[in-house]
Order: sequence, then C-alpha cells, then structure tokens
Amino acid sequence: MWRTILFDLDGTLTDSSEGMVRSVLYALNTVGRTENDVRSLRRYIGPPLRQAFKEFAGLTEEEADRAAAAYREYYAREGMYIASVYPMVPEMLYALKRAGMTLGVVTSKETAQAVRTLQQLRLAQCFDVIIGCRPEETNVSRGALIEEALTVLGKQYTRGEVVYVGDRFYDMEAAKGAGIAAAGAAYGYGSAGELAHSGADCIAQNAAELTRLLMGSGQTARMGNAGAPMTSGQRFLQILIPLLIWFAITNIVSAIGGAVYGAIKVAEYAAAGKDVTNAAQAIIEEMMTTDFNVLNMILSGVANLVVIPVMLAVYKKDTFRITGRRTSLRAEKKPGAVNSLTALFMGLGISIVVNIIIAMTPIAQWMYEMNPSRYDMLDSLPVWAMFIVTCLLAPVAEELLFRAVIFRRMRQFTGYMTAAFVSAALFGIVHFDVVTGIAAFIIGVIMAMLYEYTGSIFTSMFFHFGFNIYSVLIDLIPFDSMSETAQGGIMIGILAGGILFTAVSLLIFLKKNRNQA
Repeated sequence: MWRTILFDLDGTLTDSSEGMVRSVLYALNTVGRTENDVRSLRRYIGPPLRQAFKEFAGLTEEEADRAAAAYREYYAREGMYIASVYPMVPEMLYALKRAGMTLGVVTSKETAQAVRTLQQLRLAQCFDVIIGCRPEETNVSRGALIEEALTVLGKQYTRGEVVYVGDRFYDMEAAKGAGIAAAGAAYGYGSAGELAHSGADCIAQNAAELTRLLMGSGQTARMGNAGAPMTSGQRFLQILIPLLIWFAITNIVSAIGGAVYGAIKVAEYAAAGKDVTNAAQAIIEEMMTTDFNVLNMILSGVANLVVIPVMLAVYKKDTFRITGRRTSLRAEKKPGAVNSLTALFMGLGISIVVNIIIAMTPIAQWMYEMNPSRYDMLDSLPVWAMFIVTCLLAPVAEELLFRAVIFRRMRQFTGYMTAAFVSAALFGIVHFDVVTGIAAFIIGVIMAMLYEYTGSIFTSMFFHFGFNIYSVLIDLIPFDSMSETAQGGIMIGILAGGILFTAVSLLIFLKKNRNQA
C-alpha cells in the first residue's frame, strides 16, 4: 500500500492552462516568434521550459534561455493568478492526510511559484514538501526533483510505498526512472492512452476515482464519502436540501408567530365581551398596522436566529467530511482589518449606487406597484428593528446558507464561476421581486468572489452588512423637511460618495490580496 504520494502540480492538482498558455505566447513574442494556433500552445504545459521551447518552437539555446526567462517573468506577474483547482481535489487531499499519508508536490515550475500558487488556492497546508526548480536551474529532470523530494522528507523509504501522480507521459517515465509507482491523472492535459503507453500503474478519470486508487481498498472505509463520486441527483440534493431547510424554518416560525398573534387577539376580544366570530376581519385589518409589521420583522429575526445554528451545524459537518477535523466557525480564516473594512465599504458603496440609480428612475415606482404592501411595511418599521434583523442577523444567516454551505458544496465538484453563478442565482430567486432579485444575484456573485479570494466567510458577511446598512442610514436623513432641490443635491452627493467608496475599497482590496498571494 502506498504511504507517500507525490503529485505533479499543473494538470494534476490545478488547471493552470490559460495562465500558462498566455505566458508561453508572451515568451515566444519576446524572441520574435508568433503562434497563430493557440490550441497548440497547450503542448508546452508540463515539460521543462527550455526543452519545450527548443523542441516545439525550434529555438536555439540562447533563444530558449531568453524565452524561459520571459515566461517566468510574465507567469510570476500575471499568469500564476489564472488557476483553479480541479473538482474534488481538496477533498482528495484532506482524505489522504486523514488516512495518515505523507503528501508532496514535485513540479518543473519554480519552487517559489508553486508555493504561491498553492497558497493562493489554499492547498499549501496539505503538503509535507513542495519541490520545484530553482531560478538558476534551466533543465533539471523530473526524476531528479523526485529524488530531492524523497531526500527532503528524510525517511527510510521502501520504493514500493511511494507513488508519483501526474498527467503526462514524462511524469510516468520519471516515476519509473526513480523506481516508484506511477499513477495517471487522465483528467489533466494528457490522455488515458498516453498514460497507459508510458507505463502508468493505474489511471483515474477524475479526482474522486484517483482518491480511491491512492487510498487502496483497505482504506476506503476510513475516508467516508469524501472520495465517492456523486451522481447528478446527489449533487442536486446537496444544494437543494439546505435551501429547503431554510424555507421550512422561515415558514414554520412565521406560521407559529401568526397563530400566536391571532390567538392573543381572539382572547382579547373574548375578554372584552366582543363576538369572537367577527374577530377574523378585525384581525386581518390589524395585520396592516405598524405594530404587526414590527412583529413580522421580529419573526424574521427569530427565523434567522434558528437558521444560524442549523447552518453552522451543516458547515461543521461539511468541514469534517472534507478535512477530517471537527471545527467551528471560530476556526475559519480571519479576514483581517483591511479586508473587513474594504468589504464593508465596498458593499455600502455598491448599495448606494444601485439604490440611488433605482430611486432616480421609474424603476422605483414600478417596484412599488408590484408589491406596495412590502414597501409600505418597510417604511413603517422602526430603525432599531431594521438594523438588528436586516443588518446583523440576515447577513450572518444568508452568508452561512448561500456561501458557506451552498457555494462551498458546489465548489467541491465544479468550477468557481459555475458555483458563484448558481449560488447567486438561488440567492436572487428567494428575494421579493425581479429588480431586487437581479440586484441580489449581482451581489451574490461578488460575495462568492470575496469568499473565494480571501478564504473567509467573514469577508462576505462584512460586505453583506455594508450593503444592507444603506437602508437604515438613508432613513435617518429627514428628506420630508427638505425642498426638492435640497433632496436632489443630497442624493447626488450620496451617489458620488458611493462611487468613491466602491472604487477606493475595491482597489485596496485587490492590492491587499494580490500582495498576499
């Protein structure tokens, strides 16, 4: 049974093809070569750079050196940030670590670039060793890098207990040359036929299948369902069930609250000696009052208070299934003061821009005519109720549901953009009308981006808080006592402030996180 597993990086753990292709194109242009067929540039992915430039582009030694230097310069500046993790790879790595295996990365890219890429994708902590080329090394073999990895690990290995996982023929040949087993990742840049022809001991079509092969039949039970491939129906249920739980809690709390309110009113009628058979119409009329609107808001807050621990339990269960660690939200990566404040002001700025534009166009009247009772209710609510429920409880409950559970689950078996769009679409659907739903979809995509970019659900919560607090702050401005000219001037000033908040906070956020990567 394999006890030490060494992975290739590009094409095995990560899909870096777009960033690498752009880097190759830049390198070729640097030495005066052009390539019109962009698809052919994918063959440069994997082999040592100088070798690839000489073999595929016919460059001389001197040109290959210049091209390799240009490639590394562009890749370090831009290309390395265009990468994604293959579906189920995080689950695979955590399952292997939980089973007690030693994990390493052996890649032909520079070690510093490999480390930064893995840190950016939040995978670096999974590995005991990360080995790549040094900047001055121009033609080091994959086999030599494998030997270096085993030396760094410093254990007395039986070569039969070590396997190298890669996606191309030279990965398989390097493993065989080092006297260790070779496992092929056919979902990468090579093919199953290429891997089989070059001597792969086993071949996997996806990361879930690779997990089972690496764990061995005797270890499968220890990994639970982490590596088991999901059917389309199971994936659909993974996303639908948390949403149904939220829907059920919200409606049950609302129904119980309404029933209690009605029972109290009936009791009051009976105590006053009134005919309780005629109480129904009176109660319905009272449901249109400010007091009942406040009750509805309180019930919404109560529902969120129930949703929060339920979604936390789901989050903890998902975390244990993926990582084998029992943890809580307190162990979630902290975003830091800069990310927290920039996310908050970004949310506030975008909310200002969206709401002011809607208020200054016929869209506002159209939204009111579609659902007048809802907007009358919001106008009648006290500021304290809006702040507690809308700004504090709702962002926590909704981010746990739509980002920490739904987006995170989708991220395990699909790409970032698909997960972001689907989770944001669901977030938009559960809102009240078309315009609000579209706005919710857009900010849902942004909040998924913040979560993906920083690795912290708290970042998206701060953004959500900033977005929602606009509705409280705008109510504090006494527009009714102002002239139309003054109102217009204030609205334009607020809009300018919103644009400024959005631009500055976005620039600071991107600079902060690009530097960290």
